[in-house]
Amino acid sequence: MARRRWPRRVARVVARAALVLIALAALAVAWLHTRWGEAFVRGRVARALAARFDGTVHVGAVDYGWWFREVAVRDVRVVDRDGRTAIAIAAVELALDRGALVRGEVVIDQLTVTDLALDVVEDADGRTNLARLVRPQPASRRGLTIRRLAITGRFELRRADGTTVAVRDATAVGEVRTGAGAAHVRLRELAADLRYTPAAAPRTIAARLALAEAVIDRGPDGVALELRRGQAGPLAFATVHARLGLARGRLVGAQHVELRGGRLDRAGLATTLDRALIGADLAFEVTADGPVAALAVHGAVTAGATALALDGRADLSGLRPRYDLTLAGRGASADIAAARTPVVVSELQLRLVGVGATSADTDVDVELVLGPSRVGALAIDGAAVAAHVTRGAYEVTSAEVRGAGVVVTRSAHTAGWR
Repeated sequence: MARRRWPRRVARVVARAALVLIALAALAVAWLHTRWGEAFVRGRVARALAARFDGTVHVGAVDYGWWFREVAVRDVRVVDRDGRTAIAIAAVELALDRGALVRGEVVIDQLTVTDLALDVVEDADGRTNLARLVRPQPASRRGLTIRRLAITGRFELRRADGTTVAVRDATAVGEVRTGAGAAHVRLRELAADLRYTPAAAPRTIAARLALAEAVIDRGPDGVALELRRGQAGPLAFATVHARLGLARGRLVGAQHVELRGGRLDRAGLATTLDRALIGADLAFEVTADGPVAALAVHGAVTAGATALALDGRADLSGLRPRYDLTLAGRGASADIAAARTPVVVSELQLRLVGVGATSADTDVDVELVLGPSRVGALAIDGAAVAAHVTRGAYEVTSAEVRGAGVVVTRSAHTAGWR
């Protein structure tokens, strides 16, 4: 009879122990929902964030449901060594898949980041306060899945030369999946307001940014990027496909970029810049292939009756891009440039050789060669103009016009823009 009783005794002991553990867990959860427990959790969250930043971290509040199914962290601020609030977040709210945690996976059903604000300042050496603020972290072997991501926020960059870039009312939704040295990010419905103020000019350029979809796949050797239906003020495109070789955040090896369905709206550009620059809407397509230091660039530009082919080389291995690009074809100046006197051209060639991509760092030699043309009622056999563009200003260095057996040559030093 005693042998029959011992299984029951063991079962009763196990049941009582389980009840004690459940009671202790319930008491622990109940305590975590007291003000002392919430202060404890808030402190743990603040210390975890402080380990990732070389600055001061403030966490206003941490709210969570029973068994931590939902967690919300509010009023997060990260202050850099100069006392500037570099990162601020009104709220981070997430809903966890607890079943995935049991399997050793981190799955977030919903992650909402509300009013993310980044205040980025570039130093004279080209580094930013944000780069100095974030401490390097060892790569995590555990994957992360965010089934639904929603972000709102703003961003401001002040460059060392005085240029400012501000992004306001930014929104995006999407999904994220990482693991095994790879990452997949899909974002949709991206939108924001951009304000760009060059250092060389007090005028601020404003534009609305929109992107229907962005898909980014990161692997050990680089990034595959696909963008659909993008717009930045008067500039728009249908698709961008890219395969970029990357190592330590820099372009290396073979590259491929393909832009299709590009368009530059004449009226929109005039409104953005407060002056007319082109005479008709431009349509364009561009591809770039090859090693990063010797990219082969090809494309086409059309505007009205004008059709031009783009060919050349580009070197993106340095801090400033270098290029030697040529546009050649047939057309009329009224399609390309807004001018009072129309120029009808049978053949033209425009060559750009230089470095830089913004008005603040551009240093480019420009050469324009025209074939037989008509300037108003005047017919000429051809013309050539050379100019130098640097830091938002241009200087015409020479000009030559041929017509009726006469060649007129002039060395000019006419400056403009800024």
